[in-house]
Amino acid sequence: MHMRFSIQPEPRPEQNMRTVSIDEVLHACENAAWTRPPLEHYFSPTKKALFISKFLHYLNTGLLDAKHGNLDADQYLAFVLSFQFTAPLLEIPAEKELGLFFRILQKTYGVDKVDLNLHFGTEDFEGEMVGEQEALEAFRQELEGHFGEAREVKESVQKRVKKDAITSILDWQREQSIPSLAEAFGRSIVIPSFFSFKDNKLIQFYRANTQGIMYRVAVPETLM
Repeated sequence: MHMRFSIQPEPRPEQNMRTVSIDEVLHACENAAWTRPPLEHYFSPTKKALFISKFLHYLNTGLLDAKHGNLDADQYLAFVLSFQFTAPLLEIPAEKELGLFFRILQKTYGVDKVDLNLHFGTEDFEGEMVGEQEALEAFRQELEGHFGEAREVKESVQKRVKKDAITSILDWQREQSIPSLAEAFGRSIVIPSFFSFKDNKLIQFYRANTQGIMYRVAVPETLM
C-alpha cells in the first residue's frame, strides 16, 4: 500500500476543507471507537499476523457502524488517519477496507467527490528547527510513565516507537519533502496516540520542527 500525500496552499471550498489542529488529531486517535490491537504485537514475529488481522477487524467493525449511519466527524477523521498513515506505515493491506469506506461515503453519506486525504499546507514562518543533538538527547532521556505488569514489554515498544519517530523527523529536517513530513507526522502523532503510546516530549519535538505546517481534511457536509 502506498501513502497518498498532498500539499496545497489554499483550501477547496467545494469539498468543505477544514483545518484541523494537532490536538484535534490526537483527540480523534485517542478516542477512536472500537477496540484496537496492542501495538506490542506488531513487533512480535509470532503475533504480527494476529495484529494485522485484529487491526483489519477494527476497521471492519467501524465500517459496519458507518454503513448504518453512525459515523461522526471524529470517527471520520480517525478513518482518514488509519488509511493514510497507520495502515501504510505498519504495512497493513487495507485496500479492501479503503474501497468499502469510499463506497459507504458515497451511498450512505451522499459524498459525490470522496477525498480521503489529510492535506499538508504551509503558512509563513521564520525560525530554526530543533537540531539533531536535541533529538538524540530527547531519545536518550528516561521514559516516563507506569505500565503495570507489562511494563518491560511496553517500555521496549515505547522506545522503538519513539526512535522511529525521531528518525523520521530528522529525515524531514534533511529532505523537506512531503513524503518525509507525512511519515514524521504518522510516526510521531498518529501511531503513538492511536495505540496509547503518546509521548508529550515527542509531540513537542515534532511541533518544534514543523512550525508553519497546516493540516486540512475534506469533511462531508452530513458530518459537519
